[in-house]
Amino acid sequence: MAERWISGRRMGQWSLGLLLSLLGLWLFATAPTAAAAGYTLDQCIEKALKYSPEVREAKQEVEMSKAKHDEAAAHKLPTIEGLGLVGPAHRARGDQVYSPDTSTHINQWTIFGRISAAIVQPIYTFGKIQFRQDAAKAGIEVSRAGVQRKEGETILQVKEAYYGLLLGRVGKETVDEVKGFLSNARDILQRLLAVRSKSVSEIDQYKLEAYAGELEKYRNLTEKAESLAYDALRTRMGLKSEERLEIQEQSLPMPEKPLQSLGHYVTTAQELRPEFKQLKAGLTAKQKLVDAARADQYPSFFVGGFGSLAGAPGRTRIKNPFIYDDFNHVYGGAAGGMKFDLDFGIKKAKIREAKADLQKLRETNDYAQDNIPLQVQKAYLEAREAEKNIQAFRKAYTESRKWMVAALSNYDMGLAPSKEVFDAIEKYALNRGEFLKAIYDYNISLAQLNLYTGSYLREKVYYKE
Repeated sequence: MAERWISGRRMGQWSLGLLLSLLGLWLFATAPTAAAAGYTLDQCIEKALKYSPEVREAKQEVEMSKAKHDEAAAHKLPTIEGLGLVGPAHRARGDQVYSPDTSTHINQWTIFGRISAAIVQPIYTFGKIQFRQDAAKAGIEVSRAGVQRKEGETILQVKEAYYGLLLGRVGKETVDEVKGFLSNARDILQRLLAVRSKSVSEIDQYKLEAYAGELEKYRNLTEKAESLAYDALRTRMGLKSEERLEIQEQSLPMPEKPLQSLGHYVTTAQELRPEFKQLKAGLTAKQKLVDAARADQYPSFFVGGFGSLAGAPGRTRIKNPFIYDDFNHVYGGAAGGMKFDLDFGIKKAKIREAKADLQKLRETNDYAQDNIPLQVQKAYLEAREAEKNIQAFRKAYTESRKWMVAALSNYDMGLAPSKEVFDAIEKYALNRGEFLKAIYDYNISLAQLNLYTGSYLREKVYYKE
């Protein structure tokens, strides 16, 4: 009896443990994930880079460049050309002096089979193969830098949409806050009108409603901006129609550290900018193609072997070396040789074309050397301007808020005119809006500076083969 009780108790404990385990598994499975809590900016960027059709297209350029390199390198290896034939042949018995068969009788047919092959191994080509292989190798570097460039552009686009979404949301909050202040002013105005206070009039009510109408317009603008940024971010991330996008950040990020010198950013751009890598590798590739075009003027030396085997039942094999039978033979051999092409101006024209293509890229490189620093400077100055505006409008909207609170308090006691209140609310709304816009401009300028200097490549390696 005691054993049965103990056994039943153990069974109950086991069942309870199983139930608790299943409950734990269910809680774990239904626990909110990081995505459910909202995407961080880095998570948005990572997802966008994986989805981006532009980045995936650029990666295929890398694969194409690798294939071209492999093709160029394969020209160093021997090539084998073979031919196999099967078909009808005239019967031919006897020897080179006499045969009982003729080639005009239609019933004197048999079947023949033949296989022949030739192998050629280049031994010296004056650099034709090596130059093109080196050009293709440099082309791979050009394509890889192209992937990095597309990644940088995608990162900027994601940041623009992400910060735009945040600006729209905090902008709506600011509009709603100002609407609250206008509502307080409206309540005070209604009470003062009710007691026939001499500090207010019916005109003040019209002015207030005019301010409220204009404020509603700004709320509509912020809603539109938020909606556009939301859809742009979803599109960049490749989210499906049924997937809702939530982001973790609730406000625009403030500057964390001061900007470095302009010279630092220009130097960084010269070191990291993918366009500079593309141009450097591209110049190498173009020069190698010029060298290859020059080498095409010279012959190519090779060694090779050849052989052929053919047989046809009903045809006598003739062993006389001076007589050749297409349908019944065995022969082979090896040789060294030289291959060359003579033309009247074609190769020289191709050299000129390759030189012009090289010079064109040199001009592009000169343009980049002059203009990329200007691009960096523009983003840098815009970031500095926005940084200063943040400080200026932070103080401006803080002081205008104090002014607005004091004006509302005096207005409530009938000690301030309506215009004082309206001006204070309007100034607070404008300064607060300019403050938020300055933060947005700073973050966008910083994102552009990050792209124009190539600094994003230091932050994280997004592309791995």
